[in-house]
Amino acid sequence: MANILNTRAAAQAKNFSIVLEKAGHDSIQCPAMEIIPQNPAQLKLITASRFDTVIFVSQNAATLATPYINDKWASFNIFATGPSTAATLPIFLQAKHPFTAFSTAGLLEMPEMQQIKNKKIAIICGANSKQDLSQSLSDRGAAVTLLPIYERILCTSSITKIQQIPNIDIITSFSLASLRLLNEIITKSNTNYLKSKPLVVVTKKMVTLALALGFSGKAYLTKDATVAAMLDATRKLDNS
Repeated sequence: MANILNTRAAAQAKNFSIVLEKAGHDSIQCPAMEIIPQNPAQLKLITASRFDTVIFVSQNAATLATPYINDKWASFNIFATGPSTAATLPIFLQAKHPFTAFSTAGLLEMPEMQQIKNKKIAIICGANSKQDLSQSLSDRGAAVTLLPIYERILCTSSITKIQQIPNIDIITSFSLASLRLLNEIITKSNTNYLKSKPLVVVTKKMVTLALALGFSGKAYLTKDATVAAMLDATRKLDNS
């Protein structure tokens, strides 16, 4: 059994902890970020804009948008960056997602994203999200509208909490933003020894970022960004 630092935001942390604990691990919830809604009510107007396609870039986007989704959204082509985000949306939307590479890069490789000239596309995302998806779609001739409906901020309560955790075997992180905020928590809490712990991440960019931030422990890359893949990686690491 391993003591695993679960750095997911509160909305996703509980479910991840349940999965870890069923596998025999001890899940220590210490969110790196807080998710602050940012005018999600603007989505009430989305049906009036006659979009061809709506893209959800994260579970947070899907969760906050769901109360404003109605049956008129069924006329849109709905896409998500991965199966977890797609499953968060109402089932009647029939959201499509990449079969591999659950990311914006995987989304851009989908056949449906190739011939999009003059298509109207809405991207439901967080504030200060990376611009690579919107820029790539614009370069392909689409008219792209960004609809940021949440903001990611540092979870300040975790600065004190992380100092009180007696033992951590494995650290998990699901996004670049979360990893950056975790680094800030470690710095502010003077717990730099944690950077020598094994770190499980979900993209190659996160491995690169971890090295740049000074994480010296082995960075393990999961096969994709799902909870199942994260669990598999932690199991293999615990048994190594």
